[in-house]
Amino acid sequence: MRADAHQLDAAGHEVFAAHGGDGGVIELRQQVRP
Repeated sequence: MRADAHQLDAAGHEVFAAHGGDGGVIELRQQVRP
């Protein structure tokens, strides 16, 4: 999961930290890839 987080943009990292976990990455991936 963290590998995916590294692929996100700087803004994505902020959102990832805000979500506070891998769950945030899953939500971001759904938004980035419609």
